[in-house]
Amino acid sequence: MITTPTTFVIGAGANPTDTLPVGHGLLDKAAKLDRHKELRTSILQAIGNDTQRLNSFLDDLRQHPARSIDAFLETRPDQATRDLGHVVIAALMGQALIDHPTPRFKVDEDWIGHVIRWMISGARTAREFADGNSHVRFVTFNFDSVLESEIARLVHGAYRGQPEVDKAVETIWTYHVHGKLPEPVRQVGSLMNPGHFVDPVWIDQAAKHVRVVHDELDADERIRARQAVSSARVLCFLGFGYHLENLKSLDVKALVARPQGHQEIFGSGMNLSGQDKAIIRRAFELRIELGGQDQNCLKFLESHDVLRVT
Repeated sequence: MITTPTTFVIGAGANPTDTLPVGHGLLDKAAKLDRHKELRTSILQAIGNDTQRLNSFLDDLRQHPARSIDAFLETRPDQATRDLGHVVIAALMGQALIDHPTPRFKVDEDWIGHVIRWMISGARTAREFADGNSHVRFVTFNFDSVLESEIARLVHGAYRGQPEVDKAVETIWTYHVHGKLPEPVRQVGSLMNPGHFVDPVWIDQAAKHVRVVHDELDADERIRARQAVSSARVLCFLGFGYHLENLKSLDVKALVARPQGHQEIFGSGMNLSGQDKAIIRRAFELRIELGGQDQNCLKFLESHDVLRVT
């Protein structure tokens, strides 16, 4: 079990790499949207068939030096562009979840399986699991529910048939700072042409749940996320980009202002340059222990003292 109050802050880099597009992968799919006529048609229907608006957005996106849709929208403060950005993100994520309805981690990157096995260790029953891990929290900046689905799958697998297994799953609180997409809905198809693409009505509704950097966040969810972060004895960032605005939303400045020893902070550092790490360490006033550039989330957890029984 993980009895030490521990909060994991999850970014896009902690998702299964082969199934869900993140960062530059999501940007690339948007830039090449013209190659996917059915999905493009769904997006057009979601915005009232305004072809000129979508074409202008995509042309602008392709010419921008940003490496993610989020970064592109940072320099596009007009609400119309930001709203369309939300629509495109929702559509691409929804389509990815339809194409891969049960995303799975590779064995060598399955960090959530590693964490849940630690939480199961020493807990013979679902009740013991719930009681022993009651101070574990997840704060995610991802829109999907892959994290919750994997937790539920693994815990149900461990305590199958036990009456309190659902309660054990509910014990693990997860907070979505940037919103949470509803379950994707396919287009209504026919026997000859079944619906394989995300539904336009769903896209329109799901886009309202998407938040990116500089968007106004849900105040209650942000408060809950901040409480989870501030109350942790161990705080661990996984697959996180460390954007300064995202750190600000968690009130990291207040965390590092507290006396040394109140909280230990760890963070994965895969693909981060030396310059990136220097900026991150300054943001945490040198209070964060970062992983290696070649360590994915699983390798990082295996090599750092994050998961604790006492």
